[in-house]
Amino acid sequence: MKTIILGIITIAALIGASSVTWADATVEDKPKVAADKDGAVEKARSVGNSWLSGIKDILIDLDVLENSPNVAEGKGASANKGTRVIKNSKVKGTVTNSANIEKSSNMAIGENATANMGATTIENSEVTGSVNNKANITKSANVARGANATANMGSITTRKSNISGSIKNSANISKSANTAKGVNATANMGSVNVQNAKVTGKVSNTANISSSANTASGEGATASMGSIDID
Repeated sequence: MKTIILGIITIAALIGASSVTWADATVEDKPKVAADKDGAVEKARSVGNSWLSGIKDILIDLDVLENSPNVAEGKGASANKGTRVIKNSKVKGTVTNSANIEKSSNMAIGENATANMGATTIENSEVTGSVNNKANITKSANVARGANATANMGSITTRKSNISGSIKNSANISKSANTAKGVNATANMGSVNVQNAKVTGKVSNTANISSSANTASGEGATASMGSIDID
């Protein structure tokens, strides 16, 4: 297997964050909302939930995240920031994820830890449409630690799924670090990874990466930067 180390940068200097919070559970981003007025927030949430429960055409996850640490700690922990995760599902339509992340950290610590930042992950699912991921990431860190740790930054990962359409990833990453540490660690930065999956359309990846580090350490570790890997 391969280990790639490019432009090592001190993570603390990259993210410029003064503090980090911890949680013993899966941590997922929640969009900021305006101040409640006459129950407007609750009404909007009700309408949004109703719309999401019946949507089949388009899944959109647009996160604008700044100066915000996101950490999950514990066995099997998962940390997702500006990410679309689809598991054991059927989607009729296009899956789209768009994320703008700046000066942020995303960390998962645990035996089966997974950390996704500005990424799209599809597992054991069927999508009758295209899959698009667009991420702009600056001065941020994405870290996964654990025996089976995985760290995905500005990437698309598809496992054991059928995609009846194209896969397109577009990532702009600068002054950031993506690290996976563990026996089966995997680190993907600005990459497309297709494993045991069927794709009937074009697979493309456009990645602009500058002054950034992508590292994987541990037995069988793999680090992919700006690449397309199909197994």
